[in-house]
Amino acid sequence: AGLRAAAQETDSWRLARPLRSIAAQLDRGRSLEDCLTSSPRLPPHLAGLIRAARRTSDFSPMLAQWIENRRAARQHWRGVLAALAYPLFAVALACLVFLLFALLVVPPFRSMFEDFGLKLPSNTVAVLWICDAGSRLLISFALVAGLALIALRLIGGSAGWSILMTSLPLIG
Repeated sequence: AGLRAAAQETDSWRLARPLRSIAAQLDRGRSLEDCLTSSPRLPPHLAGLIRAARRTSDFSPMLAQWIENRRAARQHWRGVLAALAYPLFAVALACLVFLLFALLVVPPFRSMFEDFGLKLPSNTVAVLWICDAGSRLLISFALVAGLALIALRLIGGSAGWSILMTSLPLIG
């Protein structure tokens, strides 16, 4: 009954299905150890918690605490994402405006300056250089970061993604 309640309370179908499966196998008379070893979809840390709770006879409190910890972690990440949503949106929008300026506005002026053969002031030369170098650098960085995240997700799976998200500093 505790496993079914935990499956119902969890927010992840990836955890709910193995917990329901183990509960059904226990109802059929299989031992808990056999159920845990035959359920490869159950995360190893949760299987270890269930084994430890069985040994200490604190199964129900362990499941209640596990569910509460998952709720707290989910609430924590929602708070982090809510706090970072506006700054990330502002940075992304600033990068987009810079790219539009560097790729659509500056090139006609550059060609006009070259056609007239003007000696440009150092500020204008700096703006032209920043638009050239910055746009290439920004586009390259975005491509490399995107490919790295895709490769991490494909190679590392959900475990690698989880490690990255929990160990990556937000600032610095």
